[in-house]
Amino acid sequence: MNIFISALANNGKACRPNVISRIVSRENGEIIEKTNPKNPVYISDSYTDIETSEALDVITRMEGVCHENGAAAELGNIIKKLGYTAAAETGTAGISQINNHLNKSGEKKVTKGTISWIACFLKERPFAMVVALQNAKADSAAVKIACEILPLAIDMSLDEPPFED
Repeated sequence: MNIFISALANNGKACRPNVISRIVSRENGEIIEKTNPKNPVYISDSYTDIETSEALDVITRMEGVCHENGAAAELGNIIKKLGYTAAAETGTAGISQINNHLNKSGEKKVTKGTISWIACFLKERPFAMVVALQNAKADSAAVKIACEILPLAIDMSLDEPPFED
């Protein structure tokens, strides 16, 4: 999903995302958390690129999501105060998980739940982000997290990772 969002942010041209592999302390440079993300296999650009006219249409709709009455209006307001324009799409998806443990009648137990998600980007900077939360208490839970993370990413200039792997 992030590849698609980054293609929109880049007027239809898909680009490889940077995966955050570590969080480093500002005070002393100590690694607070390090992960070993598996980078996905990327399909060729001809499959991931989007027609510019289609990208602009989707971007316009996503900007509306961040306006006054949109589902991510709070994010739009926060980012606007920082001098940028946010574009986003939000949603809630139903999921079913099959548990390997059998219930009392000998059947596999199916647990139903939801995923709250937001995919967003900044128009003025090369930064796109997707947040997805399983079984969140509120439909807007992913938006609230994006409202906290995106301003930090702007402040930390996460669009240009300072580390080499």
